[in-house]
Amino acid sequence: MFTRGQLVQVHRSDLTHTVSTEKKLTPMWSLPHRVTSQLVNSYTLETLDGKPFSGQFSARRLREFIPREGTELAKVQKDVMVKAWEVEQQMTEEEGQEVEWL
Repeated sequence: MFTRGQLVQVHRSDLTHTVSTEKKLTPMWSLPHRVTSQLVNSYTLETLDGKPFSGQFSARRLREFIPREGTELAKVQKDVMVKAWEVEQQMTEEEGQEVEWL
């Protein structure tokens, strides 16, 4: 399970069953991407620049990416996760208020 804003990498499953030498030299995991939404067990992603990454990706092809402490990406990611948590809390409070009004 991944949350909105979390950094993940996508596995290059197209190279799994090839006998090409390309498999030996090509990284099997992509650059980090950010989770934008979830639909059951599939996720939509965006690049670190905020551009949509085409397609939906099964959770089986994703792994969490943890940036190295002290890097700029680690600082940015911490800010993104704090904002995502705040939005989630606000939505939870609004849903609770709607329930109280009923």
